[in-house]
Amino acid sequence: MVAQSLELPSDAFDQYFEPNQQNRAKIVKYPAVDEFDSSKGNQGVGPHKDLSGLLTLLYQANDLPGLQVQNHSGEWIDATPISGTLVVNIAVGLETLTSGLMPATTHRVLNPPPGMGPRYSIPFFLSVRLDKPFEVLDLPKKFDSLKSKVVISDSDGQFKEFFLNKLNLSVLYARIRSHPDVGYKYYPKLAKEIGIDENTRI
Repeated sequence: MVAQSLELPSDAFDQYFEPNQQNRAKIVKYPAVDEFDSSKGNQGVGPHKDLSGLLTLLYQANDLPGLQVQNHSGEWIDATPISGTLVVNIAVGLETLTSGLMPATTHRVLNPPPGMGPRYSIPFFLSVRLDKPFEVLDLPKKFDSLKSKVVISDSDGQFKEFFLNKLNLSVLYARIRSHPDVGYKYYPKLAKEIGIDENTRI
């Protein structure tokens, strides 16, 4: 459907996949703020974009708040759970392949308020093949005028270069950015390269 919306052949994205490639899914528990020692840091996820794939499909398994997305004005908007639906995040890979026409979604996760119990979610990350560099898609010229209306992404430059040519680093940087305290503890040099230090918090 994404390919067809861009007036490309329906199999345009097949080149980025291979049998038995590394897609990922996980079950995530976010404890309420009264269920952990907040002096040791937050248990949510800091502002980030999904870096290593094309799309993320997220099932919010209960009705607790926490997931927020950032709009073009920089405001945080609650992605309130809706029964029977999935949240679809555009990842940096798709932003890169479409030259910014489809900007990646900046999002974060806050812990539920006290007394509400834990929040559960199940993300599925639609990844790409790891065995060859990528090139951006050749999109119809009619879409060029839309790109000027897209807010410039902070994924430009370094992260897009990694996605196209060093996807393994893109995956690692994604983990460090999402969990800056742990990332800085174990990968301080790499964390500093993307602006994360010992004072960075979720």
